Amino acid sequence: MKDNRHLEFFNNALEVLKNNDRELDSQGIYEYMKEIIDITLDPDEEREKIWKKIDGDTRYSTRYIRCLILKIKDKKYLIDVDEKELRPFDDKELEEKNPTFIPYKELSRGDFDYYDGT
Repeated sequence: MKDNRHLEFFNNALEVLKNNDRELDSQGIYEYMKEIIDITLDPDEEREKIWKKIDGDTRYSTRYIRCLILKIKDKKYLIDVDEKELRPFDDKELEEKNPTFIPYKELSRGDFDYYDGT
């Protein structure tokens, strides 16, 4: 099933989550999609977490939310839980001058690293 059927399955799951009557926020969608992916793919090799920067009016109002990267057949796909979409992902997006997406391990506040969920 490791082909377009995976993408179709994950797209359908995302559609169900974003169109339900519970009005899930971005992190609710993140948690559900992470669990769906983990029972479908190998989470250690085919899924990784990434931060999405959401700029605020000030440095203090900028926030970060968790998103997911999938690796399917040597291609990467992003589940952007803010936009509620699944799309192809290119690592070049991480190299932009002011990137929207930041590798999970690179984001920290002072001497405190965010909990990595493991």
